[in-house]
Amino acid sequence: MRTLLMTMVALASSGLVAAEPEPTLVDQLIRANKRIRSLQCDIRREVESGENIVTTLSRLSFKRGDRLRVETVTPTPRRIVVDGIAIHKWIKGHQKGVRIPLKGAPPPELLQVRRVPASGEEYLLRLKDAPETMLPPTTEFPKRRGYAPSAPHPYVILSLDNNGRLARIEFLDPHNHSKRLSRVDFGGWIEAAPGIWIACTQLTETQARNGISTHETLRVSRLKVNQEIQDQTFDPTHWASDIEFVAPTEMVKHLSGLRSTESSKQ
Repeated sequence: MRTLLMTMVALASSGLVAAEPEPTLVDQLIRANKRIRSLQCDIRREVESGENIVTTLSRLSFKRGDRLRVETVTPTPRRIVVDGIAIHKWIKGHQKGVRIPLKGAPPPELLQVRRVPASGEEYLLRLKDAPETMLPPTTEFPKRRGYAPSAPHPYVILSLDNNGRLARIEFLDPHNHSKRLSRVDFGGWIEAAPGIWIACTQLTETQARNGISTHETLRVSRLKVNQEIQDQTFDPTHWASDIEFVAPTEMVKHLSGLRSTESSKQ
């Protein structure tokens, strides 16, 4: 045993023991977000495509441990409540809703539950295992990293501002990095808690295949971070006592039946 310890000390002093690799920028940003234990806010989302503008107003509450409540007012009054066991979705005024157990839920559903809202973490979680490349800094962005997820996902560039905050995400053609598909700019920063910055303005520009760009503006207001949230906020029985929750497959059959009934009436 003594010989083994002496050998390890000798190797370490000679630099032959491999140092633990430095976490990627994605991992560092996700780790920093773990300081956010809970978050509440209102979100106004405006999507402009050509002459069309669609506005969505939502109020949400998020808490670690797979707790989430989203109340969308317009254009369709939808509700989502996650109680740590299952995802419950329904449309206000309907008698039936969908229940998706978290155990075995599709990855996109889990991503929406576990990301920190209004933080850009949705994009980061998708890049967690992608190879990282250091990119040259710019005057505006002193730290930049490139990521190449597996096909068919685009090439991604993350850029941090002078304060170390995620300021821009760019999505590029994986075969032609000079061709930008989409870009998200983060601004309107608020220090919601000591050392925790939230971008209350997020601007997204996407190039459509038909040549028409789509512009999305997301604004965050009434922001509260790491404040106590009552348990009933995430209790589906409190918000949907009159809703019958069914599996997604059964809901598809139910909606198909409603459409058939409406068609026959016409």
